[in-house]
Amino acid sequence: MDKTGTTAEELFVWYRCEDIPATVLLTAIRQILDGVATRCGVHGRVLMRQDSAATWMEHYVPRAGVPVETLRLALAESVAEAAAVLRTDGHVMPPRHIEAFACVAEYTMR
Repeated sequence: MDKTGTTAEELFVWYRCEDIPATVLLTAIRQILDGVATRCGVHGRVLMRQDSAATWMEHYVPRAGVPVETLRLALAESVAEAAAVLRTDGHVMPPRHIEAFACVAEYTMR
């Protein structure tokens, strides 16, 4: 929680990689992850849906002191750079769907 008592948004970005080779997309996603980390210090991770290898998701948790707006800007800039590289190689970044979630409650085992 921040000093106002609210929990920072976590960003989830999902997409399908059906029209681009997975190895090519993974290179672009690594560029995005590196770009976000360099720009605002947030380290994301990429996940793959277990029952659908074509559905991938990035997950970003803002660290203390990084406003979610800063993370969103870093993500947008990093995606634009990676998409430009993909275009020069004849590929297109798949449509990305960004969703933001905030923690409702934390559970601690007693």
